[in-house]
Amino acid sequence: MASVLLLFLVFVFDLTAFGLAVAAEQRRTTWKLLMNQEIQATVYEKDIATGLE
Repeated sequence: MASVLLLFLVFVFDLTAFGLAVAAEQRRTTWKLLMNQEIQATVYEKDIATGLE
């Protein structure tokens, strides 16, 4: 009986970790390439960790 409970707890923790990883991946800083006739630059979106733009 204890092994079934342990397997259930491990499964729940695994699903929780997977959900947190997916959420963290979606909140990552994104970027886009700005190509102008004069310059080429990488423009980053707002940084979640620092709040800087």
